[in-house]
Amino acid sequence: MSNVIVFVNVSAEGLPTASAGALLGAASRLGTPVAVAVTSADAETVASALAALGAERVRVSTPPDGHLETGVQVAALAAAVADEQPDAVLIPHTNEGREVAGRLALRSGGALAVDAVDLRREGMDIVAV
Repeated sequence: MSNVIVFVNVSAEGLPTASAGALLGAASRLGTPVAVAVTSADAETVASALAALGAERVRVSTPPDGHLETGVQVAALAAAVADEQPDAVLIPHTNEGREVAGRLALRSGGALAVDAVDLRREGMDIVAV
């Protein structure tokens, strides 16, 4: 099965935000859900929470200086894309998510579909609705 990366926002307490479960559920309909989180919280706690939400693999990046600016998040996500070779990357519909998505699309040369409310497979293609 192909990989589908889910970029997860993490709260200050180290818990995935509300969108994580829905995005991981959508990813599981398309392929193998791989969660990517950039956080200053405890990586093991974050990974356990994401696994409980359905992530089959979890990649947690903790910046050494604790700064979580967009460039750090995009770099972690781009590294995951290079390693995992996903069919799709799902990103939360937030101000931060839109900025991360745009920068990732530019960096990776990928496409960007915004405001999608559902995803499905049609043969080998992923269709955003």
